[in-house]
Amino acid sequence: MNIPEIQLLSADITQTKKFYHEVLGMEILHADDSSVKISAGLSTLIFKKTNDKNAFYHFAFTIPANKFEEAHAWASQRVQLLPITPTSTVADFKSWDAKAFYFYDNNQNIVEFIARFDLDNNSDQPFGGSSIFSISEIGIVVDDAKAYGEKILEEYGLNFFSKQPPHDDFVAIGDDNGLFIVVNDKRNWYPVSKPSGKYWTAIKFEQEEKVTDIEMPGE
Repeated sequence: MNIPEIQLLSADITQTKKFYHEVLGMEILHADDSSVKISAGLSTLIFKKTNDKNAFYHFAFTIPANKFEEAHAWASQRVQLLPITPTSTVADFKSWDAKAFYFYDNNQNIVEFIARFDLDNNSDQPFGGSSIFSISEIGIVVDDAKAYGEKILEEYGLNFFSKQPPHDDFVAIGDDNGLFIVVNDKRNWYPVSKPSGKYWTAIKFEQEEKVTDIEMPGE
């Protein structure tokens, strides 16, 4: 499954544009007072203006598998990386064959850079914002994660992620290229003690060459 586009909310479009372009070095495809469209490799990240200053999300960018250490050093010079343990900011997902690190953007979104070592996406270029391969995860917050997961599996012909057994309050749907991270409302997002919340989200995903749109209304 691929995730060509996600649309999220931001209470400050100007600062969002500045963060993603000036701090992370990502290309701005379009910006005006109501939205900003950001290039994320094979994907597009769009923020739309909202008056809700509480809106926040959890999403992940896949980075080249051979650039994890370089990306970690690069990011640590630009943002405050979130601790995984008292002595490390690296999450080692052995069962996923992946490593990740996390930070907040200007909207207090939890942004993840993840290297998935089963993907063939190595790069010989110095790491920078243009090195991002794609958006590979978007958090979806619902009342019953397991029930919602089973519903969209049936509706869209998707599958639970083979590397992550489903739980009652957390399920991963898709594959290494793209994942829906479905969690119960108010469940803490990893790796922080910050409860999830329901906020408007629009997701475009591609499965077997069919592109589908999902819109989560929020509360």
